[in-house]
Amino acid sequence: MGDLVRSALTSIEKHQIESAYALGLTPLHTFIYILLPQSLKRVTPSMINLFTRMIKTSSLAMLIGVVEVIKVGQQIIEHSLFTNQSAVLWIYGVIFCLYFVICYPLSLFSRYLEARWEN
Repeated sequence: MGDLVRSALTSIEKHQIESAYALGLTPLHTFIYILLPQSLKRVTPSMINLFTRMIKTSSLAMLIGVVEVIKVGQQIIEHSLFTNQSAVLWIYGVIFCLYFVICYPLSLFSRYLEARWEN
């Protein structure tokens, strides 16, 4: 996350900072009114992507990672009478829906922010 924020801040052109100083803005005002809004626009898609990847791959982010959930699904299939294809598809479908319900709102939030900041 730190690298994403750093790259967003360093991607702002130097002449914008110099122009802010030429207008008499202090370094704090330059950061608040010039650097921060532009860097937030640039870092938002990367942050949402990172959050989504963390949810899918990390047990710390969601308490249960994708690998653990799929492993439990496989154990349910192996230790039960679910030998037909439709039951297997239902189990994996529930797992898919679980992650979709968690990750899709993040994607919608990202779209909302990008549309709002597009002006």
